Amino acid sequence: TMAQIATALLAAWALVRWQFPGGRIVHSLIALSWLVPFQVVMIPNYVLATKLGLLDSIAGLVIPNAAAAFAVLVIYNAMRGFPRAVIESARMDGASSLRTLFGVVVPSLRAPLASVSILCFISAWNDYFWPLLLIRKIENSVVQIGLQFFMSQEGNDWGLLMAAATLASLPILLIYLILQRQVVESFMKSGVR
Repeated sequence: TMAQIATALLAAWALVRWQFPGGRIVHSLIALSWLVPFQVVMIPNYVLATKLGLLDSIAGLVIPNAAAAFAVLVIYNAMRGFPRAVIESARMDGASSLRTLFGVVVPSLRAPLASVSILCFISAWNDYFWPLLLIRKIENSVVQIGLQFFMSQEGNDWGLLMAAATLASLPILLIYLILQRQVVESFMKSGVR
């Protein structure tokens, strides 16, 4: 989630702040890549992970998900609404581009960042198929794969399965509760201005 937010912030800042030839094409390609389902790129990603030696590793789970087109698009649209006059005044005060981004723009984007963080975390936490495809050892596996072990051909242990599923949903609930307050506060502050 943190890698997705970091890459989305930097990519959106580059697309919004700097006008360069082909900028609209890059934005369009990012938007189009969001529309490609995982099943289309699953086999090429698996072959690439195999060649890079990322099979059965946590890095193999994290690296392909380090950037998300959805996060870039949401943060890009939020940054486009940020007043250019504030950015220009920060530049005139001598702030570098990264200082302007992290000191001026990011604090004002708490609501979109919290929303994207919640959605990216839920997406990564609930990912089932890519870890199933990539991970071989149980000790490198994720919670969702572990839930599968409560089901067998002899029968399902529904009590343990429901208890484990409840425990697996607690981190999502916790992240949502923490960031929900930030989203509501940001919307309230923006409505008062």
